[in-house]
Amino acid sequence: MSLRITNGQLPEGWVEKKLGDVCEKVEYGSSAKSQPEGKIPVLRMGNIQNGSIDWKDLAYTTNQEEIDKYLLQHNDVLFNRTNSAEHVGKTAIYKSEMPAIFAGYLIRIHRKKDLIDADFLNYYLNSQTPPAKLVA
Repeated sequence: MSLRITNGQLPEGWVEKKLGDVCEKVEYGSSAKSQPEGKIPVLRMGNIQNGSIDWKDLAYTTNQEEIDKYLLQHNDVLFNRTNSAEHVGKTAIYKSEMPAIFAGYLIRIHRKKDLIDADFLNYYLNSQTPPAKLVA
């Protein structure tokens, strides 16, 4: 996917929006301690790689309350909010590969589905485009 804006002009039919205008809310993930084995994976900072989820080196949970509260839905966009420059700001999109929840150092972005496509949001957040405004 490639996005080109020349001379500051957006493609016809596009409008400039702030991220807050195209999102319903953001939500921190689970703060419960993960385990080496369990019922379903808990995605963590290191699982966010190159706009996708790396399903290696997983931690797990069996805590049903946490599963009910933080279970990922298809096309959820996850944003890494903390740690080193290597991790901060990286995003990935959950494509229902397997049931999973997300850890507290990640944020789930609840987008307004009628305003922005999940794949585009993930692409944009991983791009070098200045973060002040979102083009959709």
